[in-house]
Amino acid sequence: MGESKREMLKRVKEEYEGTSSKANQFLVEHLESTTKTFSQKDLPELPVLHLKNNKNCELIIPEETKIVKLLVEDCHNCTVTLNGKVATEVAEVWSCNDTTVILCSAVKTLQVDLCKELTVKFSLKSNFGSLVQAGIYGLHLRFADSPSEDMDTDFTALKEQYPDINDQTDQFITRLIDGVLCTEQIVRLKNEFPTTMREQNAFEQEQTKNAEAMEDAVRQMLGSSIGEQVANSDQRKLEELAEAVSGDKGGIATKEDRADYKKNQGNDAFKAGNHLQASTSLLGVHVCGAAVFYTEAIVLTPDNHIVYSNRCACFLKTGEYGKALQDAEKSLELDPSFVKGHFRKGLSLSALERYDEAGQCFAKTLELDPKNKDAKNSLQMVQMKHARKMREMAS
Repeated sequence: MGESKREMLKRVKEEYEGTSSKANQFLVEHLESTTKTFSQKDLPELPVLHLKNNKNCELIIPEETKIVKLLVEDCHNCTVTLNGKVATEVAEVWSCNDTTVILCSAVKTLQVDLCKELTVKFSLKSNFGSLVQAGIYGLHLRFADSPSEDMDTDFTALKEQYPDINDQTDQFITRLIDGVLCTEQIVRLKNEFPTTMREQNAFEQEQTKNAEAMEDAVRQMLGSSIGEQVANSDQRKLEELAEAVSGDKGGIATKEDRADYKKNQGNDAFKAGNHLQASTSLLGVHVCGAAVFYTEAIVLTPDNHIVYSNRCACFLKTGEYGKALQDAEKSLELDPSFVKGHFRKGLSLSALERYDEAGQCFAKTLELDPKNKDAKNSLQMVQMKHARKMREMAS
């Protein structure tokens, strides 16, 4: 049904930065009392640098060296200095003791687990994104350009605040919230994304605020009786979001993640031929129509042109041509260069027998995508229909 901007950016980054499955792990282990610098020529193509079971070492990734990901495991009394670029901006450190990791390039996701006396130094606060930790005894976070933001914490201190936590399983995330470093427990609610209680509460408040908007949107789309039942069941359906948990370790769901999940549900329903249908059972109404999922995604992220275009396709399938045209126009308002938006606007106008305007849309589609056979055929068709209509009017 189309690739969202977030999906496209992720794919392009993977292809350009070398973060795909083609990456090659390069294991460096059992070094002791030595200094080692990793030049690019010493590494394989697209290297995931894995430093394991090293003792009393200074390990340096120089500025000219580029790696896909940095892994530091079971190192003791070591200093790891990262000057080179990490394509994924991801690093993981686990089972290390008395180790210092110095990060002079961007690492937006840092996972640290089961370490004792771990110091992480960022040369620039702007290189820091989030730190996910579990079972850390003695974590020292430092910022060379902003020492007032330095932070010290460990599992013992966290357990005073959260008495029931387990150092093997419970995770915490440290991020800048409104300019201040905050550490929060990651919770995994039943059938829900990994999140924090603060984010979950904020999401629930937003859902409450948007309840009337959702009800109105679905009522307008499907009619009042089914629309009301859909709106009332929305919270139950949101519990299905667990399927969209990302593969990233300790990932936190965003509003965009939730919207992507709803869009994907809509794509699956569309492929199955379920466009607006609703079925009932003893448990109530279960809406399986793609348009409903797309509407939910729109409520979460109303600036996503892909979802409007996808819902337009649903309305085209069900003969709701006026609504299809509205969604196509909204999609193009958000992204005037979106090829499918112009094509589906043309289909909507053609279905409304506005052939001249439809032809302009198909011509614009071909201008943006000259090899688009569907647009070429559709343009020829509406030109013939327009000519026939003009002849009929003349006679």
